[in-house]
Amino acid sequence: MHALTFHEPDRTDAAEWLTDHGWQVKAVNNREEMARLGRAVPEDLADDAVRSTLLRACFGGPSH
Repeated sequence: MHALTFHEPDRTDAAEWLTDHGWQVKAVNNREEMARLGRAVPEDLADDAVRSTLLRACFGGPSH
Protein backbone atom coordinates (compact mmCIF):
# COMPACT_ATOMS: atom_id res chain seq x y z
CA MET A 1 0.00 0.00 0.00
CA HIS A 2 1.40 3.40 -0.94
CA ALA A 3 -0.08 6.57 0.49
CA LEU A 4 0.59 10.14 1.45
CA THR A 5 -0.31 11.00 5.02
CA PHE A 6 -0.07 14.23 6.94
CA HIS A 7 0.99 15.00 10.51
CA GLU A 8 -1.85 17.28 11.50
CA PRO A 9 -3.67 17.36 14.84
CA ASP A 10 -7.15 17.11 13.27
CA ARG A 11 -6.34 13.98 11.23
CA THR A 12 -6.54 10.39 12.41
CA ASP A 13 -3.16 8.71 12.85
CA ALA A 14 -2.81 6.46 9.78
CA ALA A 15 -0.90 3.65 11.54
CA GLU A 16 -3.46 3.56 14.36
CA TRP A 17 -6.40 3.55 11.94
CA LEU A 18 -4.92 0.75 9.84
CA THR A 19 -4.14 -1.34 12.93
CA ASP A 20 -7.70 -0.84 14.19
CA HIS A 21 -9.01 -2.13 10.84
CA GLY A 22 -7.06 -5.38 10.64
CA TRP A 23 -3.76 -4.27 9.14
CA GLN A 24 -0.32 -5.18 10.44
CA VAL A 25 1.66 -1.93 10.40
CA LYS A 26 5.32 -1.04 10.72
CA ALA A 27 6.08 2.67 11.05
CA VAL A 28 9.47 4.36 10.91
CA ASN A 29 10.54 7.99 11.09
CA ASN A 30 11.89 9.13 7.71
CA ARG A 31 15.06 10.53 9.28
CA GLU A 32 15.81 7.23 10.99
CA GLU A 33 15.27 5.35 7.74
CA MET A 34 17.45 7.78 5.80
CA ALA A 35 20.23 7.38 8.37
CA ARG A 36 19.86 3.58 8.24
CA LEU A 37 20.35 3.76 4.47
CA GLY A 38 23.46 5.94 4.83
CA ARG A 39 21.70 9.14 3.73
CA ALA A 40 21.36 11.03 7.01
CA VAL A 41 20.01 14.58 6.94
CA PRO A 42 22.97 16.97 7.33
CA GLU A 43 22.89 18.80 10.66
CA ASP A 44 22.84 22.22 8.97
CA LEU A 45 19.63 21.25 7.13
CA ALA A 46 17.89 19.42 9.98
CA ASP A 47 15.58 22.34 10.87
CA ASP A 48 14.40 22.70 7.25
CA ALA A 49 14.05 19.02 6.34
CA VAL A 50 10.61 17.48 6.07
CA ARG A 51 9.60 15.12 8.87
CA SER A 52 7.35 12.21 8.04
CA THR A 53 6.51 8.68 9.05
CA LEU A 54 6.89 5.89 6.55
CA LEU A 55 4.33 3.10 6.82
CA ARG A 56 4.44 -0.47 5.59
CA ALA A 57 1.12 -2.26 5.98
CA CYS A 58 -0.14 -5.75 5.24
CA PHE A 59 -3.83 -6.58 5.48
CA GLY A 60 -4.48 -9.42 7.89
CA GLY A 61 -8.27 -9.52 7.66
CA PRO A 62 -11.20 -7.83 9.38
CA SER A 63 -10.75 -7.07 13.06
CA HIS A 64 -14.49 -7.37 13.81
